[in-house]
Amino acid sequence: MAVLTLKGDEIKAFPPIVREFASYKSVIEGCTEKTVCEYLSDLRTFFRYLEAKRTGVDPESDAFRELPFSHIDISYLADITGSDVY
Repeated sequence: MAVLTLKGDEIKAFPPIVREFASYKSVIEGCTEKTVCEYLSDLRTFFRYLEAKRTGVDPESDAFRELPFSHIDISYLADITGSDVY
């Protein structure tokens, strides 16, 4: 299994609320850098999935990996429903 590590530029691509979450996981909960990077990778995929669902982009396409997620904020998160997650 490959170990994921994100570079500084990749972390900067995340919206502030997600970077705050990563900081919390690292500083307050004491998660390792590898663990935090895995959380960020999963969140990036989830946010891209939500955008794909909302815009009609095929999750199997190359366009999926390019979907932006930098606009995610607290109001966006509040609008996520249970059916979005399922």
